[in-house]
Amino acid sequence: MTPSTPDEEPLMVNGQTLRGHRNITVESGHDIDHVLLQLKIALRTVAFREQGPQAAHEARRNFGLLADTRMDNVTLTVDADRYLALHPDHQELHTLIRTLRDRGPAVGVTLTNPPPAQAHPA
Repeated sequence: MTPSTPDEEPLMVNGQTLRGHRNITVESGHDIDHVLLQLKIALRTVAFREQGPQAAHEARRNFGLLADTRMDNVTLTVDADRYLALHPDHQELHTLIRTLRDRGPAVGVTLTNPPPAQAHPA
C-alpha cells in the first residue's frame, strides 16, 4: 500500500529506514561510528516501546517520521563481542550493547550475533 500523505513515508538515510520496525545486519567490516548509529536507533526503538502502544499517536505527533509506530519484532544482528574486543575502552559502545541486551527483549528488540562462518570445503 502506498502512503497517502508525505508524512507517512519512512525517512531514509543511506538506504535504510530510520523507523525501528525492521531487521538490520551490521557487517563486521563497518567502522565504529556506523555500529554506534545502528545501536542508537535500536535503543531509541526500545525506549519508545517501553512507553507502550498508546504512545504511538503521541510519538507520531511529536517526532513525525522518526517515530516507531509499529510494534513488530526488530532484530539487530551485529558481532557485539567482536566490537567490544576491538574497542575495550569505548564506554558508549559498552553501555549501548549492555542496555540493548538488558532492555530490548522485553519489547521485541533483539540484539543477536551473526551465525558462525561456514567452513568451505577445499
